[in-house]
Amino acid sequence: MSRGLIGVPCREQGRWTPFWQCLDRLERPGAPGEWRLEVQPNNSVAYARNVIAQKALDEERDWVFFLDDDLEFSPDVLLKLLERDEDIVIGLSMSRFRRDGAAHCAHKPLWSNRPLDWSNGHPIWTPIDAIALGPNGLMPLTSGTGGGVLIRTSVFRTLPPLWWTIGQIRADCYFEDIWFYQRCVEAGIPIWGDPTVRFGHIHHVTLWPHQDADGTWSTVVADGFTGFLKQPWPVVRPQALVTA
Repeated sequence: MSRGLIGVPCREQGRWTPFWQCLDRLERPGAPGEWRLEVQPNNSVAYARNVIAQKALDEERDWVFFLDDDLEFSPDVLLKLLERDEDIVIGLSMSRFRRDGAAHCAHKPLWSNRPLDWSNGHPIWTPIDAIALGPNGLMPLTSGTGGGVLIRTSVFRTLPPLWWTIGQIRADCYFEDIWFYQRCVEAGIPIWGDPTVRFGHIHHVTLWPHQDADGTWSTVVADGFTGFLKQPWPVVRPQALVTA
């Protein structure tokens, strides 16, 4: 039976109550203690990730399951990722930050299958526009988010530390996750995305009352003053959320 760490890098003591409620319900394989929780509060997410990875190596564990504290998820996400038996598998989540000018989707998937674009003199990270699966039912990636990802500890033995480093790609940005995945690609370590394992990315929104010119009232969901979803009154029937 595999042994692992559930690693949570977070600032101070964590930001979002729903995350900890999901974590309480997370299903862990094996006997008690074979998968234990390691919370690392630190203002440097790179430092926190490095500490978690080193603890997994020191304890001779097989896996690290990184969870950011702004995610919601179903109880079976870890079990599903373990079934894939790949060195790195990233679950599917969406960016919390809007992409201004996006034609059809303001919040993009946190997966990429392209290298960084340096054509304008600074790095531009490009998310996928569609999901294309390989024969194993996973999507080959070049990088992605650092939250909701399962990593075999042999990866940390292959790559010399520090595994996550701030300022390597852009001096005034974190990019620690992109830097880590870039090193994995250079070392020939495949990175996979599993679209059946889905994470909700918690995001503050502003709800505005809105009246159209014809008098119809709606609720507008917005980032501050920028609306991106309008739901008319009085009948709102949201579909049930499908997580798998």
